[in-house]
Amino acid sequence: MTGDEETILAGDFAAWSFRLPDGFLDHILERSETDCLLWKGRNGKYAYGRISLNGSDLYAHRVSYEAAYGPIAAELEIDHVCRNGACVNPSHLQAVTHRENIRRGVRQWQKCPHGDAFRYARNRTCNLCRNARRRKLYRERRITVC
Repeated sequence: MTGDEETILAGDFAAWSFRLPDGFLDHILERSETDCLLWKGRNGKYAYGRISLNGSDLYAHRVSYEAAYGPIAAELEIDHVCRNGACVNPSHLQAVTHRENIRRGVRQWQKCPHGDAFRYARNRTCNLCRNARRRKLYRERRITVC
């Protein structure tokens, strides 16, 4: 890692990094614009980082969370507040119920990047985006007008 780690993580970086397994910090790539600490080691399903410890295959974000805040209750999951599955920044991770984790994930797909509500759920486009795309394609003569 490069830069001033004190500004990357909320809280005490030294205490967090001391509780991490050996070599964990070697697999982190800092991403300054979002303060995400991206896992650049092995990835599993949905871009979640994976790490092998004592013969067990674990999620890197769970290891990071436990190093910062302690054990995770059995009924809780770790939610990436930043919506980036590769992030291991403990200030971007929260222990929540499965129901809350699903609710937060669905919420991100209810509006397009321009803030308009989706009208076409299958391809997740709103009217504004759909019409802008059609106008662009028409100008480029990729579609014909009947």
